[in-house]
Amino acid sequence: KDLFLEADLMSPLDRIANVSILKQHDVHKLYKLEKKPARSSSDQLCFLLRPRLTSIRLVAELINADKAAGRVRKYKIIFSPQKFYTCELVLEEEGIYGDVTWDEWSFSLLPLDNDIISMELPEFFRDYFLEADQRWINTVAQSLQLMNSLFGPFTETYGIGRCAKVRPGQPRRVELLREHVPQRKKWLYGGCCWLNHSREKGWPKNTF
Repeated sequence: KDLFLEADLMSPLDRIANVSILKQHDVHKLYKLEKKPARSSSDQLCFLLRPRLTSIRLVAELINADKAAGRVRKYKIIFSPQKFYTCELVLEEEGIYGDVTWDEWSFSLLPLDNDIISMELPEFFRDYFLEADQRWINTVAQSLQLMNSLFGPFTETYGIGRCAKVRPGQPRRVELLREHVPQRKKWLYGGCCWLNHSREKGWPKNTF
């Protein structure tokens, strides 16, 4: 099979699975997802992309071009970090909903250095603060849950800004999360301070 992926997912994928690992999983060639005909001769195409409507429409153009040419292939879309309902709507609108299977690559944290971890959510700022779209909140919560399981619970948490405020019911969820964290002799950090860009755009969103 051949793999098509968005340009900004090439670096995260390379940090987790290099070309040799992909070949072990029967990936023969890699292509950047672009607005042009697919040159792949494989009978299986896999697409790794963000849940962006423009990217889904590019995939739809490739699939519909194959259908118009009478070519039969298997198609799979892997959404990263998750698939939204709007993705299904676009697949239906483009007439390819029944032609593809889909999955999610929900990597929550990407290590950039020994002490730097990124959530890799480039659309969060625009969607949340400009369009008031809260769909990424669940992804952030999953990332926090993973951090708790890896490094231990936050003994103290401070939030500055609209998005960083604790919502009703959240303290109890944090306590439940702590109950499921494996015990270890020494945790790697103690406190957590959340600063979101609505207060200070020059600061990182999460500071430890």
